[in-house]
Amino acid sequence: MALKVAVFDRKGEAGKFCAEPCGVDWTDQENQKLARQNLLQFFGDRVELEFHDAEQAPPDIARGLKEGGLLLPLLVINGRVRLQGFFDFRRLRDMVEAVGETHG
Repeated sequence: MALKVAVFDRKGEAGKFCAEPCGVDWTDQENQKLARQNLLQFFGDRVELEFHDAEQAPPDIARGLKEGGLLLPLLVINGRVRLQGFFDFRRLRDMVEAVGETHG
């Protein structure tokens, strides 16, 4: 069974709190393409990767964003928030690998 991986972000969030450019803009089509290629290379069809605007987040996640308990971007794997705040391609892959190892 494939891991369901979702990244929630909002246009303009990348680098919002940095003096210099920082973080990956997961709303950028090129970054999404690179992430898909990277995960496909490492995990093949064992991972399904989707990108969503934060406005499309499930109710529990949307509530956490609204109340300030969660930071964008969010990495959600099989419905569970695994990373929040800025993460790069390596951290995305590492977390998918770690969750994949524990879920067979």
